[in-house]
This record gives sequence, C-alpha cells and structure tokens, in this order.
Amino acid sequence: MTTKKDKKLSIDERIMLLEEARFFYDDITESDENTNRLAKFKSAAIWTVIEWLEYYQKDILKWKKWNEKTLREWIEIVIRPDYIDKMIKDKKMTKKEIDFYEGWFWLAIWILEWDEQQIAWFRKLQSSYEDLEQAKLWNKTIADLINRE
Repeated sequence: MTTKKDKKLSIDERIMLLEEARFFYDDITESDENTNRLAKFKSAAIWTVIEWLEYYQKDILKWKKWNEKTLREWIEIVIRPDYIDKMIKDKKMTKKEIDFYEGWFWLAIWILEWDEQQIAWFRKLQSSYEDLEQAKLWNKTIADLINRE
C-alpha cells in the first residue's frame, strides 16, 4: 500500500491505486452470494475506468505524458452516463446494485482527482477487510476482533 499523507501522488501512482482498488474488490469472496456480486460490480466499474484510461492515453494522447489537464479531460470523456445506464440495463441490476456500481465510478474519480478523504476511507476499508480475512484464518469471531487490544 502506497500512502503519502503530505504529498499528492503522481498520476501514474493514482492509476496504480486504481488497479489496487480493482484487484481488492475482484478478490473479495464471501459466503454471501450478494456480497460477491456487489464486489464484482465495484471491480467492473473501476476496471472500466482503467481500460478507458489506457485507451485514451494510447490513442488520444499518443503516449504523451499525462498532466492534470489531460486527466480532467479524460475523466469528463470516460465517465459517461449512457455507458453506465447501458450496463445497468444489460445486467438487470437492482436498486442496491445500481447504487454500488455508480458509486465505484466515483471512487475512481476521487482517486484520480486526489480526494484525500475518500482515499483514506478506501484504505480504512481495505484494512478492515484484511483484518476480517485474518480473523477467518484464525477462526476468530467478530467479538474477538472487537475485544482485541
């Protein structure tokens, strides 16, 4: 995990953080099928942003270096409501699934625009999930986690 409290990450580092978020949600496997489905929608939303980012850099920027202006332009081009609406319709998402799916486009935007509060929230979520995964390995309960010192 890359964390820099007092320095804004470079655009390339933010893109790597997006990849990290995608893999985090893609790797979630719970006994609850609904949780798994929601995590996959989150991963798909972030993956969509990453794929369009790669396309934009290769075909539009012609591999020129990113800057904050070109990144902003890309965000405005890529996060298109018509594409999001098509996915929602094609996948027959429920209201709850729609909220999760749309919300993870926002996570991608917040990471790319360096919203430190949202990035900190994501890091906390990652840490909490890692704690739960460790607890499962050691056959601990939620009560064990709450009572730990």
